[in-house]
Amino acid sequence: GRWWCDEVVAHPSARARTLARSRGLGAQGSIAYWQGDTSAMQTAYEESLAIAEEVGDPLAVAWAKFNIGFVHIVSGEVEAGRALFRDALDRFRAIGDERGTYESLFIVGYTELLAGNIDASAPLLEKALTMTPPTWARRADALIGIGQIHRLRGDRKQARTASRESFRLARDIRDQGILIGALELLGVADLEEGH
Repeated sequence: GRWWCDEVVAHPSARARTLARSRGLGAQGSIAYWQGDTSAMQTAYEESLAIAEEVGDPLAVAWAKFNIGFVHIVSGEVEAGRALFRDALDRFRAIGDERGTYESLFIVGYTELLAGNIDASAPLLEKALTMTPPTWARRADALIGIGQIHRLRGDRKQARTASRESFRLARDIRDQGILIGALELLGVADLEEGH
């Protein structure tokens, strides 16, 4: 996947600063993200944003800012990442993009949870959950976040319920990363109850 994407983006016919190139760079940056190559991710995402702004496509700008937020998150700059995610959320809402809205609601809620802001996190994750299609991975992610909030508030029964639902969905869509997250939360909730 990455080699192919790198080749396409590097091809002389793909050098024009177009919306297609911006999207290709976004894909290139995302593959680099999943491979842990922060430098390549940042380079691709920043060029993607520059082109999106030059072209003047509001949706592409919103997605590019959303993506750059992850550069900051993996670099340990949670506040800077959260600011970009909030900016993207505002942009997605302004143009009425539902997928971008629930993806951003989720990640803003999750970064609030990481920062220990449970009361700020809960409504964002709950809203993301209500907007996300029933068989999408982001729904399972949101359920893990909601389960974690219940656990931190001392409601281990609701934490297990959310974790089990996340596990079921992750199993159905065959997402091993989410399966692990759901199992970890179930295990922690059980350990805290002495099981």
